[in-house]
Amino acid sequence: MTSTATAPGYIAPSALLRAAYDLATDVHAAGQVPLRHPVAVATLLHDSGYPEHVIAAALLHDVVEDGGLGVEAIEQRFGPDVARLVALCTEDASIVSYTRRKAALRSRAVGDGAEAAAIFAADKLASARSALRRPDAPSARKLEHYERSLWLLKARHPELPFLAELESDLTRLRARA
Repeated sequence: MTSTATAPGYIAPSALLRAAYDLATDVHAAGQVPLRHPVAVATLLHDSGYPEHVIAAALLHDVVEDGGLGVEAIEQRFGPDVARLVALCTEDASIVSYTRRKAALRSRAVGDGAEAAAIFAADKLASARSALRRPDAPSARKLEHYERSLWLLKARHPELPFLAELESDLTRLRARA
């Protein structure tokens, strides 16, 4: 199992978060994908006071797409609440069209309660922040997906803490495009 020595401080006191962090670290390392993004998403949720199962799902939200781990394996290790949230925030790889796949993801993540929507919103904010640190602008279709995500989140979950900052960051990204 992976060491949590470099994990954010909020991980160590929780067995659930340690296990989620370790699994995400292992899956991302095997695929040579940095763990920065899932940690950024989880940290946004932690700092906003979300419960452990939501933070654990945030740490694991990319393992199905990036590491080929099935939702069933996540459920066996972390229980149905975490697995359900991960599933809601995972793209359906069987949908070939980018536009349709992203629309289905938005609908699923935002349409099934505030916890999945919070992970989805934090994911978009972490991605926008990362894009702002790069010299090149995201593709037009990626920006469109982010903007449609924001519109849907504002319409269905205006109470989420990340939306104003996400809107500001997307405005800055759009200006660079």
